[in-house]
Amino acid sequence: MLENIANDLNFSLETEKSAGSRIENGLQKDISKMHRNNEDLKAIVMSFSYFEIKLEDEKMVSDYQQESGVTAS
Repeated sequence: MLENIANDLNFSLETEKSAGSRIENGLQKDISKMHRNNEDLKAIVMSFSYFEIKLEDEKMVSDYQQESGVTAS
């Protein structure tokens, strides 16, 4: 009888370890997904910043040309 109880306890512990392992794997996948999304977001922001800077540069050149009477070449 004690052997059956011990076996049941061992089974219960193994089941908990297995569930804990699944949770850890799920968390690791979620963290990895968050890192990928963060990298994607950084790429979007960087490309937006590049185009924003490019547009601002073109605006400054255009403003300068209008003020000085210089025509675009």
